[in-house]
Amino acid sequence: MPNIEGFGSVHAPVAWSEGKEQTSSVAQAPPVAPRTVAEPSDAQFATGGGSHAIIEGVVLKKLVTHLDSRGYFREIIRADDEFFTEGFGQLAHSLMYPGVIKAWHVHPTQVDWWYCPAGRLQVALWDRREGSPTRGAVRELFLGEDDGGQVLKIPPGVAHGCKVAGNGPAVLFYVTSRTYDPVEEGRLPHDAPESPYDWLAGPPIK
Repeated sequence: MPNIEGFGSVHAPVAWSEGKEQTSSVAQAPPVAPRTVAEPSDAQFATGGGSHAIIEGVVLKKLVTHLDSRGYFREIIRADDEFFTEGFGQLAHSLMYPGVIKAWHVHPTQVDWWYCPAGRLQVALWDRREGSPTRGAVRELFLGEDDGGQVLKIPPGVAHGCKVAGNGPAVLFYVTSRTYDPVEEGRLPHDAPESPYDWLAGPPIK
């Protein structure tokens, strides 16, 4: 039976998070600009059950991985990143065990940036913003150790959640644009009548 709950505790905000080329030289690596999720590819996102819907303001930044015989190095977020203009509030770390589902969370003004360096997360986004050109759109995508390195930006008003995919735990590092504030911690039941996403559905059968 899946474990369905909210993130963290009152001591940590509840928020969540492609390297095109690998190189052994940091100095030779070209800068990689963030791009919006309006340009999906089967290599990044789920097929057969996944959604390629566009959601205004959502950004998926493809990271550069500097790989050599010693291992690899990645820059995750920089102060001069174009998708990081809202500023730094705090950094948090979440460890989730297999079967854990955390949904739905929504913040009125807070921005989240998610990065999953270990394990795999199935992420769903749902645009509930009044006046948004993509209101009602739902997006499913995956973050994790096998995605080549990605950071996901979630704007305010976009409901979000995640589910551990696979047999091992998943690690999530997430930056928020504000420090913890209970006013920002909106919640909706994972199975709310209006919810457009089935968090309990299994992988597609093909």
